[in-house]
Amino acid sequence: MEAGSKRPSNKNVSLSFTILISINSSKFSCRVITLEKEGDFMRKKNKYLILTELYLSLAVIMQSNDSEACSRIVVATPHHGVIVSRTLDWSKELGEIAEVSGVGQKRTTRNKSGHYANPATWTVKYQTLSFIEPKVFECTTSEAINEKGLSASVLYMADSEKIQQTHSDNEAPAVNLQNLVSYLVENNASVQEALDAKEAGKWQVAWAETIHIKGEAIQGPHFSMQDKSGHIALFQFTDVGEVIYDSKKGDDDLNVMTNAPLLWKQRVMLEYVGKNNIRRMDADIHPYSRFQRLTAYLNAQQFDSKLSRAQVDAKISLVMDTGGSVPTDVKDESTGLSYETQVKIQYHFDTGDISFKNYQVDEQMRFNFKDIMKFKKPMFADLMGDLAAGHKSPNWLPYNPAKCQ
Repeated sequence: MEAGSKRPSNKNVSLSFTILISINSSKFSCRVITLEKEGDFMRKKNKYLILTELYLSLAVIMQSNDSEACSRIVVATPHHGVIVSRTLDWSKELGEIAEVSGVGQKRTTRNKSGHYANPATWTVKYQTLSFIEPKVFECTTSEAINEKGLSASVLYMADSEKIQQTHSDNEAPAVNLQNLVSYLVENNASVQEALDAKEAGKWQVAWAETIHIKGEAIQGPHFSMQDKSGHIALFQFTDVGEVIYDSKKGDDDLNVMTNAPLLWKQRVMLEYVGKNNIRRMDADIHPYSRFQRLTAYLNAQQFDSKLSRAQVDAKISLVMDTGGSVPTDVKDESTGLSYETQVKIQYHFDTGDISFKNYQVDEQMRFNFKDIMKFKKPMFADLMGDLAAGHKSPNWLPYNPAKCQ
């Protein structure tokens, strides 16, 4: 892991909780210290720690109150492999397209700001399907899958928006956030391979670069990688720099991903609510509520060996629809905007089956990764437009670079 990448221990996080409470509620902190020795306080899950988590949860909610954009779940089923489902939610109309990158294709990352001395260039190693948003996010890749069973996802993270400019260039090849997801999948066969390459200095995230929304520069993404073995890694940028969570190193809650707040804060609130206590979970559209609902709904799922692949697929799709999707016209009280779900992408690593739903017209298409293995040159399909026109499969066309300049 490169310098600046950190994995906070539970002990450090607990200490942070104590400090935060003492800053925001010194009276309450004094009560805890009076009633409980510090060592006991750090070790026990008693009523005082629960009260501390409650106060911190309220503070986090007040600091992370925007509802923007997207949910992602990774489900390792016992009989049908790993299945990924994700949504795309936004306040403006999206126009998602699919792009196929063929093996041997030459690629260069974006480097609009010039902040990084060594912008990454590469040759595509694995046939890759990328889902790209040209209409609003100036061709940011939101999701990508390759022939080896590796995928990557990028979602919005408001908590990182004001601090990412502090990221320092370590002189490794830097990958812009707008095509980072494609880069990871085009160059690696597994999550571990990508992590090893990063630790070896073969790439870095260009955190200080920006994702653009049609003329307006914004930041604040976080991203994950997941593969057919069930291995998941989550990357976030926090006030201590880049943090990498790894499901092989004890982070067993990476199967659910929404937006703000950062994961360590999500964990605090989930601990207070209870992972399976659905009756205590809110019905609003906030990212922390979606995180809690998706966690609880997934924990409740039972994937019996008698279930067909289609039945398992339907169960996971329903979890996302009920736990993670955002209805139209339901507004975020902090912005007055509605961030309705416009797209859902769901795919199976084992079979290559892919479904793409356009909620704008309530239409869905299904296709298979094998369908794109024949392409030797870059191709694209206007998935939103195809569904709006009544097509039930992608209309693949030669890729036009002018679409993403």
